[in-house]
Amino acid sequence: MTDREALATLLRPHCAGVLDRLADEALRAADHPQLPSKAELRVALDRGAEHGLRAIALRDDERRVQLRALVAASRCALDRLAVPTVARYGLSRIGLQHARATVDREVEGRADEAALRREFVAFEADLTGVLQDATLVV
Repeated sequence: MTDREALATLLRPHCAGVLDRLADEALRAADHPQLPSKAELRVALDRGAEHGLRAIALRDDERRVQLRALVAASRCALDRLAVPTVARYGLSRIGLQHARATVDREVEGRADEAALRREFVAFEADLTGVLQDATLVV
């Protein structure tokens, strides 16, 4: 298993909690007269998260393609809710902060700790770059 695959495996079981939090935050920030249910939003966010988890394990060029799919899936869900750009930025930061905290907690003392931390930093930089390129966030 590569370091990237190990990182994806480490993060997968922790996704549900952060997606619930992101759904709650998105619904609070939304400005739409007919909001979807939290469950409907979670389905859309789950698709985005799956793209993200797959992206972690991929080579750099493939990773960017997968991250663009993540951004597109997220954008569709957030457009439907009319979530403002500044709130989208906050949602992306919440997700990355949760992932970083998970990595920090879960890799402590492991033989591959440094490698997994490096892989997360690289993933975070790639995702932030794709988000900026897509103008999802400012």
